[in-house]
Formats: sequence, C-alpha cells, structure tokens
Amino acid sequence: MLRPPSAPKLARGYARRGDFPVAPSFSHEMKHEKPRDDDATPRRIMTANEVAAYFKVHPTTIYKLLRRGKLPAFKIGTDWRFDRDAIEKLVIDRQVKVPS
Repeated sequence: MLRPPSAPKLARGYARRGDFPVAPSFSHEMKHEKPRDDDATPRRIMTANEVAAYFKVHPTTIYKLLRRGKLPAFKIGTDWRFDRDAIEKLVIDRQVKVPS
C-alpha cells in the first residue's frame, strides 16, 4: 500500500525505502570523467591486451615474450604494464632495412 507524501517518518527518519539519501559513489563519479592529458605525465601506460592489439597478436603471445624477457614491462600487483614509448622504441630498434 502506498503512503501519501505526508506519511509519518519511520525509525530512521525516512518514510519509504527509496527515501534514504544516497551519497555519490566514487566509481560513479569516475565513470563520467574524461581522462586527463597532463603535461606532467606525458607517458602512456598500456595493458597486455592493449599491447597485443598494438602488435596484432594474441595476448598469450605477449605473456610468452614477457617470460622470455623480450618486452620491456613492469608489474603493478599481478598485472603487467607497458610504457608505450618503450614499446615504440622497441619496434623502431628492431626494424630491418631491406637491401635494394
């Protein structure tokens, strides 16, 4: 049964379940923010899946290259991260000129 808007308040001071105040959640606020391009942090950090997409290979191949020490990377917790500048330098250094 619906209560009229002037219904008495209950024990916690609210008449209906939907009347409880909801504080903005941090993740909700972050969802709508655009990534900042600060001059102080010009580097772009990539995940293993992003590097796999960059090289157009399967992510498993990226993890194999990591185990062999072929890719520059660092760990944050259990996740691998890659510096985009280091990956691009690796590509440039490994380019081979074809003799004409």
